[in-house]
Amino acid sequence: MTELIRIFMTLFQPVGIALSMAYVYGLIARRKLDGVAVRPIMGLVLGLAAVTSMSSPVEISDGFLIDSRLVFVALAFAYFDVQGGIIALVIAGLTRFAIGGDGMTVGLTAMCSVAACGLKWSKFIRSRGVPNVAATLLLATVVAMHALIGLLLPQAARQIYMANIAPFSFVVQFVGTLALGLLLTRERLQIIRVQTLQTACQTDGLTGVLNRAAIREFVDGLNSRPQAPRGRALLLMDIDRFKIINDTYGHPVGDAVLVQFVQRTRDCLREGDLFSRIGGDEFSVLLPDTAAGTAEIIANRCRMAISGTALRVDDLTLDLTVSIGVSWTPLQASFDHHSASADHALYHAKRNGRNYTCVGSPLLVPAAVSLDATA
Repeated sequence: MTELIRIFMTLFQPVGIALSMAYVYGLIARRKLDGVAVRPIMGLVLGLAAVTSMSSPVEISDGFLIDSRLVFVALAFAYFDVQGGIIALVIAGLTRFAIGGDGMTVGLTAMCSVAACGLKWSKFIRSRGVPNVAATLLLATVVAMHALIGLLLPQAARQIYMANIAPFSFVVQFVGTLALGLLLTRERLQIIRVQTLQTACQTDGLTGVLNRAAIREFVDGLNSRPQAPRGRALLLMDIDRFKIINDTYGHPVGDAVLVQFVQRTRDCLREGDLFSRIGGDEFSVLLPDTAAGTAEIIANRCRMAISGTALRVDDLTLDLTVSIGVSWTPLQASFDHHSASADHALYHAKRNGRNYTCVGSPLLVPAAVSLDATA
């Protein structure tokens, strides 16, 4: 009985380590890393957990080791795709190869088998919307069935394994896979919920671009970074006579116009430019690391894209124009100072007859508003 308890505790100890993996995953994923970055990191973590498991195995005979590494390899492929899985498999496989012994081939075969099962589960079970508990139960059962890999052992070792160790191995690998799988799933869903809420708080519900609070936070955040060599520019856009469209055709048509305006403007921007709706029919575009001349070119490109072709909303054909104020600064100006400068230029664009781009004087003092605007 004492020996059986020792075997059970030896097998179960790495599963306890596995449960902490969900916490580690939560810490890593909440560092605002994208999925591409999280996968190799978690592959490394799970690979090291497999190594830890192999450091205290149950040894049936010389070179025949029983541990919980299959749990970690399977979950690496199941939850962190090929990239994370291969990293975990390579780390675990090289470690098992270094340990050597007569059971090395059987051990490596088992790891490759659970790797394939984990990958298939990810592609054909989890991705198809199978309920989380049912899907994880299936994965845990498949991993636990690899306890039967002991049937490949030589007869003497096989008899010892099947009589004394296989039942414990099945239970431990089933429980370990199920517990860690469910915890990883819970962490992932929680992270998705938080990210969804953050996105909802930062974007405009109608057009999908950033809202005023988000663009202010981003611009002000730039002030803690090194100053851009070419400075930065802020475009302030106001759709000309948009109130007439709303009053004449109704707000649903006005909303459709705003959506098409955003689509056309986005096509004129570069990767890295930040587009936002800051209220009503007023939009802004942040152009990071951009010279003043380039900012004017981009502003005119946006303006001509709007006025060049009429918009169609249902059976209506609407001619739309936009006025744009451009503020450029070589300094780390706040959003409020930068937008005040752009608003000053926008006022002059409106006075010049609308459908006009007006570039304000460079914002050289962060606390000041730009001076007279020039065409």
